[in-house]
Amino acid sequence: MSVRTLVKQERRDRILSCARELISHEGFEGLSIRVLAAKAKVSTPTIYNLVGNKEDILHFLGETIVQQLTEAYQSSAEEDPINKAKEIVQTLHQIYAQDEYYSRELFIGKSALSQTGYGGASENIPMLKVAKDICESALKKKLLRGEVSSAVLGQGIGNSVYLAQLGWIQGSLGLAEFERQAMTGIYLTLAADAMPKLQIRLVKYLKQMGA
Repeated sequence: MSVRTLVKQERRDRILSCARELISHEGFEGLSIRVLAAKAKVSTPTIYNLVGNKEDILHFLGETIVQQLTEAYQSSAEEDPINKAKEIVQTLHQIYAQDEYYSRELFIGKSALSQTGYGGASENIPMLKVAKDICESALKKKLLRGEVSSAVLGQGIGNSVYLAQLGWIQGSLGLAEFERQAMTGIYLTLAADAMPKLQIRLVKYLKQMGA
């Protein structure tokens, strides 16, 4: 890797680090290209050249969450697909809890910019693929009947997590409630195609959560 490439990467990393710090302290509204340029000690054209506009900045910051979630899923030694689904939700909980204000403001900012037509990439947390993989694993282990496709069940699981996440972003749910609501939705979704043994297990989990 050339010195020039290394310098560009260092500047890009510094820009994103400063953007994260601004959001963490000032919220999404505190993120401006002019302020970010001053904080990162670069010019505004440099930010546009190395990272992009505000939505691009938020996208790249969101990719950190994607990477953490993917790494947790791929490195998990858990073989039971139901427990693995719980691990994924707990991982999201832990990621958001590292800096809850920043995490919430990041999602609020991405939503605000997409609504005003800034363009750029949208959030790409691979929950649907993870959910589908979990359902396929459950089917192979004969925990599911197979009457509902893994794609449909995966979509239901993804929607359950999304709705719980939306409640947390809007402030109507705390992180503990986010996890509880997400898991309730996941268990109910799986119950639609569960074999009798898994149905008993899911009902037990739902009762434990007071659902």
